[in-house]
Amino acid sequence: MENRTTINVLGSQIAVIPGPIDWFTKSLTEFNYFGIYVLWNKVTTKCYVGSSQEIGGRVKGHYKDLCNQVHHSVKLQRSWNIHGAQNFEFHVLEYSNEDLRIEVETGWITRLDSYKNGYNMTPRADVIVAHTPEMRRASSERLDRLREEGKLYTEVWREKTLKNLEERNKSDKQKQAVVASWTDERKAEQAKKNVEHNRSEQMRAIASQNGKRMYDTPEHKAEMVERNKSEEHRASVRSSWNTDRKSVQGGILRQLHLDGKIDYKKCIETRKLNETEEVRQRRSGAQKGKVPSQEKRNKISNSLRLYHKNLREQRNLLAEALLSSN
Repeated sequence: MENRTTINVLGSQIAVIPGPIDWFTKSLTEFNYFGIYVLWNKVTTKCYVGSSQEIGGRVKGHYKDLCNQVHHSVKLQRSWNIHGAQNFEFHVLEYSNEDLRIEVETGWITRLDSYKNGYNMTPRADVIVAHTPEMRRASSERLDRLREEGKLYTEVWREKTLKNLEERNKSDKQKQAVVASWTDERKAEQAKKNVEHNRSEQMRAIASQNGKRMYDTPEHKAEMVERNKSEEHRASVRSSWNTDRKSVQGGILRQLHLDGKIDYKKCIETRKLNETEEVRQRRSGAQKGKVPSQEKRNKISNSLRLYHKNLREQRNLLAEALLSSN
């Protein structure tokens, strides 16, 4: 593995660990170690410097992108199209420690001058390539041409890609990597992002529109009216108000009373009055056949939303108080 040879890069003799001559047709699994590699054009003596934790797999990825005309380095793609695969060689510059990747790769880019007089698009390994409008347009045109010629995204390519992804996702190594990547810190951060995203004005507007589209229809309203009249639904509502729920609700009302926000005794009296059959029938008869205006419906909706928001806040405060007392 450590047998070295030299290559001429812009007039300088560079010692390298040689790759196979026909590297683009062979498996490179024996080079799947972390290190720095070079794609060298023996005609122009220019090169491309890169690094990977699996050099062999990364180099094969370069070859695939170059053949499909979608390589991120426009300079390397152009030279490849002119000189062909047979004039490019793959070699390993050195095997390195992953922690030192940025410094080591950047050192080789500088030493071989592969940014100004080579095929690297950036002078440092930690700089992301900024694609100009011209580069994006050229890449888009290449992709369109390959699609029209039937050389890209064919059915054979799709089937092969799906099969490879399926095999990879079923492997124990991939499953363990996914599980290990979800640390407690990442889970907490993702949960926080989800809450912020779902509470944003944009998502609330989308949810509101979806809800109106699904439920604000004559058919759904008629279905809800029939459901609410059923004895099964009424029994379900009554059973949901168990002793614990009533206790929590009573505690919330008492806390609001102590805060001076409501009159608790008056609330109890009003609730008892409203629960009589006479009042229910009178209200039902008064509202029967009436359709509330959009303005009134919005007012009721906003009031209910505010009520439930305050209810949640008070419930959380009460739960915290109960926990702290225990």
